[in-house]
Amino acid sequence: MEITPRERGPIKSIVKRPNLRLKFLRFLSEVSLRSRKGSTNTPSLSDGVERPFSVNALRNSIKWQGGRVRPRMRYGKKSMRNNRAVGRFAANAHPGPDFQFISGQIYRSMARPDKLPKILTEGETDRLLSEPNQRYFGPHRDYLYMRIMLKAGLRASEATALRPEHIDLMSGKLMVREGKGAKDRTLWIGEDMLEELREWMDRRQEKAPEADYLLPTSKGTQVATSHLRRSVKRYARDAGIEEVGRVSPHTLRHTFATRLYRSAGKIRLVQKALGHSDLSTTMIYTHVVDEELETALKGL
Repeated sequence: MEITPRERGPIKSIVKRPNLRLKFLRFLSEVSLRSRKGSTNTPSLSDGVERPFSVNALRNSIKWQGGRVRPRMRYGKKSMRNNRAVGRFAANAHPGPDFQFISGQIYRSMARPDKLPKILTEGETDRLLSEPNQRYFGPHRDYLYMRIMLKAGLRASEATALRPEHIDLMSGKLMVREGKGAKDRTLWIGEDMLEELREWMDRRQEKAPEADYLLPTSKGTQVATSHLRRSVKRYARDAGIEEVGRVSPHTLRHTFATRLYRSAGKIRLVQKALGHSDLSTTMIYTHVVDEELETALKGL
């Protein structure tokens, strides 16, 4: 079952954490008691169960299968009926403020962070990209770095490590090789970006024909991530972007992720595009969109 993540924020899986399992079972026991008393905000016990569930009954009647709550089947008609009822109740109970289900899996909710990441508006993005003077090799390269981070959500280290063979200029397929955690991932970029890269390849061949990297220095070496950070901040300052102290190459990655979530509405897709191993890291972008919605509604 698909349930929209709650406001409480990033999540941590409780699959392998017994103390959180126990807290969840206690929560379910309290829910079953309130349901027994007729609360309209809790699940019904209409599946053949005639009394609230104790923590021990819940523990003995369910199993944790891949992070999901499943009924634990046992021999004997009565035991199987009771275990099915308890398992169905546990799997369908609303998880409450401390827990949430995402695609049927149980997670523990964490507090919303005090400060959300800096996200560029469309206007700020246009002003930022207009700053590099593309008549010159270095600023043209910096422009393409910013463009590709905005279009593919690359980390600075991933962008500077790109090689020509990592991008198919016909299909738009982009391979990130040994990103954070030495993981590979596959992304795609659009035709506009591809056309700019095709033009760049001609210029690159003239200026740095022996270079191994897609966007090298004029000497053909790899661009340092520290240079990229300084360049992005300088362009942001010249563009008059607010909170310029918080602008960095990672801001472009945040902007990409937020726009992708707005467009697709699927947090798992954003997680895959960013290469996050833990969904809790990606959940920050749901708060950014929620805050935008709150601001928009309050302005009506």
